[in-house]
Amino acid sequence: LECCFLKIVLLEKFGKLKKIFAITLLLAVSLKPSYYLAEIVYYELNIDYIIETYCVNKDKPELQCNGKCHLAKQLQVSPSTNEEGKNSNTSAILGVFYPLFFQTSLQYTLDSKSFFVERKMNWAINTNYKFLLDKSDFKPPTVTI
Repeated sequence: LECCFLKIVLLEKFGKLKKIFAITLLLAVSLKPSYYLAEIVYYELNIDYIIETYCVNKDKPELQCNGKCHLAKQLQVSPSTNEEGKNSNTSAILGVFYPLFFQTSLQYTLDSKSFFVERKMNWAINTNYKFLLDKSDFKPPTVTI
């Protein structure tokens, strides 16, 4: 009786532990994208203030930076560089919107040439024979006893 009771108590505790672990894992996975999304939303809502306060290119309005350099600095967690040695600010922004499961659809196009194959005639093969195609049903002989 004590053994069954112990099993039930352990199963209840592990069931709660599984739920806590699943919720913790879900929160850990969703925190990083939500942080980046919050930064982008903050940028979009306060774009005028960011342009006035943090914009580096105020003297060059033709660049139309509009505070995007400040947003890129905020989203850049570590100084990561790509192959050319430039900062990959856009990769941090695109990382937020990259789907967890991505499936590419394959599209096939068929040419009219793929259906018609040009055959070369082999003149060494003898094709002067004929054969009979018998389409009647073959019935084996029956034995009567």
